[in-house]
Amino acid sequence: MATRVSVPDSSKGDKLHHDPLEHCPICLKRFTDPKMLDCLHSYCLKCLEELLPNKHRDAVNVQCPVCKQNTFLPEQGVNGLVSCSSLASLILVDDEVAHRSKVICEACDLGQEAVSRCVDCEDYLCKDCQEAHQRMLKMRSHDVVALEDLPKCGNHDGQELCFFCETCQVLICGACTVVAHSQPEHKYVGLEEADHSFREQVDAEFAKVDLVHREQKAAKISSQHSRDRLETMIAEARQKVSEKANEYHAYVQQQEKVLQERIDQVKHKRAVEIDISLTNQNQTLANTERRLDTVRSFVAKASPCELLAKKQTILNGIHGVKAVHFQDHGLLHGLSYLNFKPGSAPTMEPLGTLLLEERWKLVKEFSNFKMARGVAANSKGHIAVVDSERNFLIIITDPKGREQRRNSAGVQMEKLRKPFSVCINTLDQLVVIDSPKVMVLDKDLKYLFQFTPSRDDKEEESKTLLSALAVDQDNQIAVGDRGRGVITLHKPDGALIHTIPSPTVENQLAVNLPPNRSLIYSSYEDNRLTSIDYEGNPIFSVDTLARAKFRNPTGICCSPTGDIFVAGHLDVKEQSGIYYFNPVGEYLGCLALGLCNPLSMALTPAGELAVADKLTVKVYHRV
Repeated sequence: MATRVSVPDSSKGDKLHHDPLEHCPICLKRFTDPKMLDCLHSYCLKCLEELLPNKHRDAVNVQCPVCKQNTFLPEQGVNGLVSCSSLASLILVDDEVAHRSKVICEACDLGQEAVSRCVDCEDYLCKDCQEAHQRMLKMRSHDVVALEDLPKCGNHDGQELCFFCETCQVLICGACTVVAHSQPEHKYVGLEEADHSFREQVDAEFAKVDLVHREQKAAKISSQHSRDRLETMIAEARQKVSEKANEYHAYVQQQEKVLQERIDQVKHKRAVEIDISLTNQNQTLANTERRLDTVRSFVAKASPCELLAKKQTILNGIHGVKAVHFQDHGLLHGLSYLNFKPGSAPTMEPLGTLLLEERWKLVKEFSNFKMARGVAANSKGHIAVVDSERNFLIIITDPKGREQRRNSAGVQMEKLRKPFSVCINTLDQLVVIDSPKVMVLDKDLKYLFQFTPSRDDKEEESKTLLSALAVDQDNQIAVGDRGRGVITLHKPDGALIHTIPSPTVENQLAVNLPPNRSLIYSSYEDNRLTSIDYEGNPIFSVDTLARAKFRNPTGICCSPTGDIFVAGHLDVKEQSGIYYFNPVGEYLGCLALGLCNPLSMALTPAGELAVADKLTVKVYHRV
């Protein structure tokens, strides 16, 4: 329900309630029998009388309270001053306006005074019509407001605000249109007209700021994407450091194991040699000690005759003690030495270095193509290439740097006629455009099934020109049909989900992963890169020539962090490059230059970028 409000005339400020045209400057009330002084200021008769002190009732002059000018009083005193007829007439007009502004019921012709207003019907209602209005079933839900609850004029008691003064930009009542906001000095219109006009103005202003609002949202999304990408890249960098450290740890552990085993081997061999020598030495020492003990015992006990009789035997026994060969000690001492010399002091270099700036380098290049138009990579990093001139689908593997190829000519591929584009799903199945059909093959290029995006509609099939292909992480298949100007979205088995009107779709299509899930395609002739959601709602559409200074965009692919790689051409003849944008279409920079005619791109599981560049397939790696 509406509430009672008081709306002052802001153009008059605080003097509104004692406007000299309507109010006496002394009592600040409406004039009663106004009298004019010589200075042309007017006051109520009673106010002028009270202005004079009682003891000066016979005064001959009265001083104006405003300008301090004296006015000579006639014999009749204040009562004899000139009456202000213009003010008196204005008061009469004001009273007449107030009388005329009495609200009459608009729902009947009985001339009854209205007591309420229906906000929905915009009609004033008398008491009887109000009761009838509220009894009617279709009108029970209408908002009926009592007149005393409607917004009222702050200058004229009880007067409803029914006009808007465009000159002063304030709400006014009917009385205001005659007095303070009269024409032609003021221009005013009815509330409905003012409301309609202002709403149109607001809509126009909203339209102006809508672009700014969208840009602000795009900037926020762009910043959030950078923040999310930073977290993703940090997590990946940490994982790579840990993996490398684990590799070194495993290598060090393996080296430790090898060295410990080698130590054990040396210990065993040398200990055996030393133990043999030690055993021999123990035996020799024991024999010597027995011989010497025997000789000493005999010498000690023998008589002179016995001793001399055994002289030679005793000497032979003593001389029989073997001499020690000291060179054996040197050999054994050498066998007892074993030490460890550590390698170079550990540094961060063996693990790797942190890359703080993103750069790409050409690391591989496969040649001998006539028209490499489509490229994709499977989970093992094998690259599938469509050569549209030879009508071949080629699988390139590169084990340990030795290139190997398999093409569809050597496989049972009688069903594949003119391959144009290729994608690989999470099952390593190849999805190939062979217009007017889409064919699905296994990793060995064996036929699985095919489907027709036009749903076998002969009339539609005659218009079909399948030109672009993409597969998302759920193995849903998006097919760009340049002939019909649509993108069809299919389940993994080829069943149609729905069709999205896309008049400018041409030869390249990509899918961005959640949370940036979208379909992205390029328009070669229009120099445009467009992104839509799976329902066809626009996300962005950018002019690549205006935004990134390259024309004729072709190949597209998206990174796991949402960045969009786009191939395009420069004004320099036979000069092309690879550029990248964020998920909201903001240009980020150039990845590589010097390509011939890049028509398709795909990221490998290792994060390398494979580019079908007409006569070659180039592979770029982050360095």
